[in-house]
Amino acid sequence: SGNTSTSTGNYGFVGSSCPGSTYSHGSASNDDAWRFTPSTTGTYRIRLNSAFDSVVYVVTDCSAIGTSCIGAEDSGASSTADSEELDVLLTAGVTYFIIADGWSTSSNLSGAYTLDVQLNACVNGTDNCTGGAVCQLEYPGFSCNCPSGYTLQGSTCVDINECATNVDDCDSNATCTNLPGSFTCACNLPFTGTGQECWDGSVLGESCTN
Repeated sequence: SGNTSTSTGNYGFVGSSCPGSTYSHGSASNDDAWRFTPSTTGTYRIRLNSAFDSVVYVVTDCSAIGTSCIGAEDSGASSTADSEELDVLLTAGVTYFIIADGWSTSSNLSGAYTLDVQLNACVNGTDNCTGGAVCQLEYPGFSCNCPSGYTLQGSTCVDINECATNVDDCDSNATCTNLPGSFTCACNLPFTGTGQECWDGSVLGESCTN
């Protein structure tokens, strides 16, 4: 965490010199530069949460940002609070500088912020989500999430048997058949209908045919 209100404005970039941004950012705003040397090669998620309209970018040379910037993110979400999330491929043993900056090139946008850096397990494939589970990055770590009709057991998605657990919406005169992630309802003879609603067409008043 930090606060750029007590820092100075040393950095910024022009136009599309930073991949991920097509606009100039930061030249009028205070900023902080954080040194980071990863021990593992992979895609890293960098998250900057700030109390001001911010931008985050990664360079290998603070004195040559225009030619060494490898990525930038500015969501442009708010002028009073912001959250930037940037995925960048970093090489083990190489020193990078992560710059927390204000968005503006005409006024000083600064304030308190938190900075998180972690390997993106979901992108790198180092998560253990299986059986259709979808990896979602958390801070720290990750979680495994299941689509509708499945429940998470450990890190694997297991089908919910709606028929056996009586959470189906089949009519009392219908048969429920479980399917992967879903179920079907079919009216029992002599009943007819959608499966969610069944009626006996032979009973007076339950159907009408011209």
